[in-house]
Amino acid sequence: MDVSTTMTATQLTLIWILLGCLLIWMIFFALLALRPEKSPSEDKPVTSATHLRDTTPTPAMLHVLSATPTSPRQISTGQLQQEVENPQSMPISL
Repeated sequence: MDVSTTMTATQLTLIWILLGCLLIWMIFFALLALRPEKSPSEDKPVTSATHLRDTTPTPAMLHVLSATPTSPRQISTGQLQQEVENPQSMPISL
């Protein structure tokens, strides 16, 4: 079975559509970046109706919850050997 490396009509259509979208996107944002800025005299004054109402104050400090650190438990070589041989018999202590 010979696999052809030519593109189908569907692939070509998809390529041209995506390329067109990319070019339109680039032109659109290039125009937005290059447009002249408004001078301060052209800005409309802000009226009191556009201001937000009273806002709730945010706390000055955020509280962080953390677990208390635990110290490692000391075990002897005999206890370690017993835990390795029979892990079910040893109670889990935290």
